[in-house]
Amino acid sequence: MGLSVILTVLLGLLLPTVSSVRYNQHQAISRRHGVDPPPKLYERMADLVKPYGYPLEEHFVETVDGYILRMFRIPHGRTPQPSQQQQQSSHRLRAWQWLIPSLGRPQGLQQADANDVHLNQGSQRPVVHMQHGLLGSSTDWMLNGPGLSLPLLLADAGYDVWFGNVRGNIFSRNHTILDLTDAAFWQFSWDDMAARDLPAMFTHELMLTGASELSYIGHSQGTTIGMAFMASHADTALAELIKVAVLLAPVAYATHVDSPPLLALATFNTDELFILLGFHEFLPSVEMLARLEGEFCKYQPAMCVNLLAAICGYNPSNLDERRLATYVNYTPSGTSVKNMAHWSQVGLQGLVNALWCSGMTRQHAPQQAGATNVAAA
Repeated sequence: MGLSVILTVLLGLLLPTVSSVRYNQHQAISRRHGVDPPPKLYERMADLVKPYGYPLEEHFVETVDGYILRMFRIPHGRTPQPSQQQQQSSHRLRAWQWLIPSLGRPQGLQQADANDVHLNQGSQRPVVHMQHGLLGSSTDWMLNGPGLSLPLLLADAGYDVWFGNVRGNIFSRNHTILDLTDAAFWQFSWDDMAARDLPAMFTHELMLTGASELSYIGHSQGTTIGMAFMASHADTALAELIKVAVLLAPVAYATHVDSPPLLALATFNTDELFILLGFHEFLPSVEMLARLEGEFCKYQPAMCVNLLAAICGYNPSNLDERRLATYVNYTPSGTSVKNMAHWSQVGLQGLVNALWCSGMTRQHAPQQAGATNVAAA
């Protein structure tokens, strides 16, 4: 496992440096109200969906604190019903009215956005939201292709499938005010994803489709933020519209975490070192490096597995080594150093609680009774 630790730390240090070149190339990405990042991002998702005959829509939603999240939608399977109308290719919506307890279903959109959104009154297909895990993105759900990828199976079974992308990953790197080079852009952890990202995305899906409820499918961190949302928003109208939650590899307790990056962050306060060096993003997705890693995996699959195992753990029964090159082409998709520090603290404490200050050790952690605990959700 020593080699895995070395590889992981090197990636954590080198990839932010390489990605800074990309920052300079796209200075205008996150200017106020800008939602047009590099055009290849849509194709990155479309390449995993459209070649198999499925439609794909792209949507943008603004959170209450100004992050612009990119979502994708597969509105139907390969053969849509005659009555279904495909919506516009791109939408943007600000929506946080349902954060107010006991507030009823909004009857309309905010005035500033009313002309930008086409509403589908009364969706005929049940809506399902799919939320990726730590260092992941919406592409994670699609890497095994038709017949094996859950979203395609759901679309063929009659569902209206939506993909969330939380702040800071490759698809959600925009803000109404902040630039990617601003340290303030990266001051978030999964607490913020649960409190702000999920409500904005849920509201967008329900208002756009006209559906009266939705189902939630989360993986890993996606399960954590789903449980945190339901625990902290239990008295809101929006939470009541979550029909069912399906949790894949759920994380409510973290007693047995053995990921070297998380343990190193927690034990040596590596997050503080990154911040001192000016790094606020952890393992960003860089296209050039992803391609090189994909080629590397073709010729050195054992080393490739070793690298993935350092981050995600290893279970041969859960890994199709024939698709390793595809996996590393899309993984990791990046997050903030602060979010990784939060997860490292979770590993030390054993429970998935709210973030305590960076650099704290176990004995300095707040009393569990005073922290938000998703294990009780």
